[in-house]
Amino acid sequence: MWQVQSGWTKDTVFKLHLTAYNNHSDNPSWGGGYGNVFQDEKDVKFMMIAPFSLFNHSRH
Repeated sequence: MWQVQSGWTKDTVFKLHLTAYNNHSDNPSWGGGYGNVFQDEKDVKFMMIAPFSLFNHSRH
């Protein structure tokens, strides 16, 4: 996780998540002994969370 400390993108957060799960089963996903779940999973998630406001409260 990394958060921008200053500038116009201040407080924007970047996250990287890696999943590599192996059930060590010969059953196909969504079938076999576990009919309602996947057997193996491999994915990469990149998330960017940016704060924003719909209203400007700093009016003078």
